[in-house]
Amino acid sequence: MSLAGVAEAAIKPFRGETLGCVPVIDWACPVPFFGDITTARVATVGINPSKNEFLSGKTILTGGQQRLPTLESVCLSRWADARSDHFERIIEGCRSYFNVNPYWKWFRPLDKLLGRAVSGASYEGGTACHIDLVPWATDPVWNDLEPCQKKHLLDVGAPALAILLSEAPVELLLLNGKAVVDGLKNLVGPRLMEDMEDWAPAWDLKGGKGKSWCGTIDSLAGRLLGRSVQVLGWNWNLQSSFGVTNESKDAIAGWVANHSNL
Repeated sequence: MSLAGVAEAAIKPFRGETLGCVPVIDWACPVPFFGDITTARVATVGINPSKNEFLSGKTILTGGQQRLPTLESVCLSRWADARSDHFERIIEGCRSYFNVNPYWKWFRPLDKLLGRAVSGASYEGGTACHIDLVPWATDPVWNDLEPCQKKHLLDVGAPALAILLSEAPVELLLLNGKAVVDGLKNLVGPRLMEDMEDWAPAWDLKGGKGKSWCGTIDSLAGRLLGRSVQVLGWNWNLQSSFGVTNESKDAIAGWVANHSNL
């Protein structure tokens, strides 16, 4: 499978300057996925890459600590000038992400859930990967953006996401948090049905009762995927500090295991 078109689609908004109205970190490469999406059957889904993928504090990661390409590392002054060899370097950086210097502080909770919920699924084993709805890191973070900025990024990022899902063999998407659920609904319409029956009692946190969603999608942003992809999601981000307990994570893993088609 060829993924260069995914990187090119994620670069395209830099050429049209359609990202100028939002605080995208323009020296960081677009990150349409993390891990080997060519072999993954399941993908966890988030909103957008963290600036911590590229920074340690305020220092840009370089050398052996660098996780993903930057303008400097690919010898460009702007992404609008990227060519096919740059697309390939971005894709290779994404595919090899979990073999280099992954940001485990964020990914470990999801990887643990994968191991309990989907037989044999792991980032490092290449049977799972991570996808973000929006491929660009922002500063400030997503929660601090204006609603119009969030919608703009989702809309502009949709073509790259649609190409990615149509090219990849992923059969199951796991949406990590209500912001992700709402973001995908914005792109595919009301195809995700709320389902609380199995796990809500163990997911009654100080922020409110647990909710979950399940459904299937076969198109995104007007592009047919060529197959149906199962979607399961929950309303709390597993990396949240707002009372997400081990019991809650176990309940989510059990719910996913019971509802997954894999």
